[in-house]
Amino acid sequence: MDIDSILLAVAVMLTATVVVGRVAQKLHLGSIVALLVVGMALGPYSPRPLLTGHVEELQSVGEIGVILLLLLVGLDTQPQKLSSMRRLVLGLGTAQYLLTTAAIVGLLMAVANLHWPSAIIVALGLAMSSDAVALASLQEHADSASPRSQAVMAVAIYQSLMAIPVLAVIPVLASSPLQAPMPTVVKALEVCAALAAVYLFARYALPQALAFAARKHNIEGFTAIVIAAIFAAAWVMDTVGLSNALGAFMVGMILSTSMFADQIKASVSSLKGLLLGVFFIAIGMSINLQEVIAFGGPLLHYLPTLLVIKIALVMALALGFRLGWRTSVLVGLLLAPFDEIASLNLSLFVEG
Repeated sequence: MDIDSILLAVAVMLTATVVVGRVAQKLHLGSIVALLVVGMALGPYSPRPLLTGHVEELQSVGEIGVILLLLLVGLDTQPQKLSSMRRLVLGLGTAQYLLTTAAIVGLLMAVANLHWPSAIIVALGLAMSSDAVALASLQEHADSASPRSQAVMAVAIYQSLMAIPVLAVIPVLASSPLQAPMPTVVKALEVCAALAAVYLFARYALPQALAFAARKHNIEGFTAIVIAAIFAAAWVMDTVGLSNALGAFMVGMILSTSMFADQIKASVSSLKGLLLGVFFIAIGMSINLQEVIAFGGPLLHYLPTLLVIKIALVMALALGFRLGWRTSVLVGLLLAPFDEIASLNLSLFVEG
């Protein structure tokens, strides 16, 4: 990808993000669907494409916006608040993931005649919800303290922590000798070491560096330190197989009680909005409507059924946790979209 293509792609996507955001705000509509549509119109599968290559690379750039989003969510989630959410994390998060997985396994075995190992592998992915869609929707409406926000955040945290056991069990179910999982004890130690490293860095080293930049009145240096710390924490988590956004969330939560919390928000908020817009546009660019139409009956049969299963289960569980009818409906709708990897699994399943 040459420099001219890069400059054109970035300029077009950032401009579209700003314009779509303003129009959606004026019309009191959510901007995520509009950004996806813009991506479909600009991308390589459009009748008149403007951006035709390296969609995955552009998605990777946009994922920085998701990482910054989780930082801001962490800044609004103080440790005491997270402690009060443990009932939702361990209860709602566990029940939602396990019951959704079990329901999808039953559907695939009964309707698609899949063997149970294959059905479990597909279901483990499809049970995951898209953090980017749910959390971005809450942030867009400045909704970070409501019961539905806490429920969505609890499920997102649980799913981030479930990444390691899911990745470990898939090779076992696939029975592939070329994909032997790492010993559980070693992987557990790696995860614990990564969590400890991020905690100690964000708790002790990072505040000292931010204080030094603040004393020198170095705004650029302050922002650079924040961005570098987020990327480092995300890289550490990604290295051990956890969600890279979990590292950003940890940094934000640890710094939420510091004197720098408001300044950090001001430093990254505008950049987060732009890059998150790029992320959703890039996702839209990867959607090929011709392939969707070609799937025909199987896609129209399975996709609505899977969405109904997820929405109904989440609503029922939320009602069981006494979140109220309206909150339960909203939580179910917010957690219905599949994770990006799960969406790929669905397309592969339909093709198979």
